Amino acid sequence: MMEAVFTVQRPIGLASALVLDSPHSRKTFPDDFGAAVTIAQLRTAEDLFVNELWSRAPDHGAALLEAQFPRSYIDPIRGAGEIDLELLEGAWPDHYQSGGKGRLGKASNLSACFRRLSSAGTAFRSS
Repeated sequence: MMEAVFTVQRPIGLASALVLDSPHSRKTFPDDFGAAVTIAQLRTAEDLFVNELWSRAPDHGAALLEAQFPRSYIDPIRGAGEIDLELLEGAWPDHYQSGGKGRLGKASNLSACFRRLSSAGTAFRSS
């Protein structure tokens, strides 16, 4: 089980107004992740090492916000209108206005959750 959804590294020394983020470069999958493909196939949908690229930012006065899950679990920089409703067991709890990208449901940097990977097919097991 994951302890935190995100972590914040505060600036060391003199702080600037700059905040950098690494929204989907972690490698740890949550316990509830029901992948139907291999981890190697899931990795094709990720931007690995962004957290390492930004790792020294706090040393230079910038804050660093890091998601603690990979993008193939969920892409936190997508809006609610980019949820693929076919992945939900029940109805969406509020009014849903599609952004048009969620229905694509594939690793194309368009949907909040990847239903399909272009290199591997269906990404999740049925519950």
